[in-house]
Amino acid sequence: MTLDDARLFPIFEAIADSGACLMVHPWDMMGMKLMKKYWLPWLVSMPAETSLAICSFIFGGIFERLPNLRVMFAHAGGSFPATVGRVKHGYDCRPDLCARDNKVCPTDYMGKFWVDHLTHSEEQLGAVMNLIGSDRICFGTDYPFPLGECYPLKKPGELIYKKDGLTHIQKQQMLGQNTLEWLGVDSSKYLNNMDRENRLSEQIIMSKTHAKLAGKYVCTSPENVNLTLEMEDAKFTWENTETGVTKEGKWEVGTYTRQGDVNKDVNLIFKQSDDNDGELKRPTLTRLNSEWSASKQLKLVLSDDGTSCKVVNEFKFENLKRCSGHNDMLEGEKRGGDESKTETLNAEREKLRKELQDAQKKFAEIERRISEETKTSPTLQRPKTTSGVENTTLEPPKLGGKPKTWNNVLDVDEVQKST
Repeated sequence: MTLDDARLFPIFEAIADSGACLMVHPWDMMGMKLMKKYWLPWLVSMPAETSLAICSFIFGGIFERLPNLRVMFAHAGGSFPATVGRVKHGYDCRPDLCARDNKVCPTDYMGKFWVDHLTHSEEQLGAVMNLIGSDRICFGTDYPFPLGECYPLKKPGELIYKKDGLTHIQKQQMLGQNTLEWLGVDSSKYLNNMDRENRLSEQIIMSKTHAKLAGKYVCTSPENVNLTLEMEDAKFTWENTETGVTKEGKWEVGTYTRQGDVNKDVNLIFKQSDDNDGELKRPTLTRLNSEWSASKQLKLVLSDDGTSCKVVNEFKFENLKRCSGHNDMLEGEKRGGDESKTETLNAEREKLRKELQDAQKKFAEIERRISEETKTSPTLQRPKTTSGVENTTLEPPKLGGKPKTWNNVLDVDEVQKST
């Protein structure tokens, strides 16, 4: 069922009439059976589900019929902002297929629904602002899931604080005012009433360093490097004692850590121009111009004694300390174990189902043969009870539940339930 299904419209109508608001968050992602690896349902299908939801509201005429319905879509609209041009072109070139239930152009509804800000990209957030408007983007965290802005990977609101070029008004809108408007609450009761003297500075709020990790380290891989991590301005100094080359940049707490704990790993953020000599062993992509090509990160794991460090050039499970939920299993290990166990159970179930189906066929054949023989041979007549009634109860096979009768055909699903 998609959200344009006629059976859902009375619910949307009641929400609009009552003055309530609606939040749409994806689940039951498409393609789950196809995408069994690499967390692809969450990375690919979930954004597609959100786009499907928005398109269903547009093409299904829900926005048109309920102009006062306040709807917010999760994850900055998913893949919709990146494909809206294709959606509009589809409406333009095949209105016979796209405009069956609503004649209005899809782009006419831009700015008439809300999304949260979780793009995890400054450039993409800027694109969503241009498409939908900064007055329709709400503060979101996706808490407590790791794809949201959650410590230690990210801090809530981090993208809004980091985004270059945002005015104070735009930040105020996205950090609270837009959400209050979506909720139907008068924002003047809440904005500009905070005690600003006791409020922490944005620099402290958005700091991703930690005093426990600051200090001086000798790098064991690569050798001949001294690393200094400073709390002030989150500055690091990378000094090659052999070549005399010194580099500086920003550092932050790494992502290989437990929720709410500080682990021994950090990320060093270098500007691309700082590695012209190739010391960091990363290709410099000067032809690209994006937030990803402007800098590059180097991950280091610090020693337990706080004196040395080593560069981690590739993902290794032994360096991963983040926990999944309340257990001590590694994230990927836990999911991989669950998937493996589920596949084994599914295989066993299919094997049992086949065996039961074969047994059903054999049982039916034996019943047919006995039925034919009892018609012609007096010696094979079924036994009578003391009252003279023919006994039709068969004890075998013992498959659980109540005994099967002579004339019943074995039901595979019923047997599965009883066992």
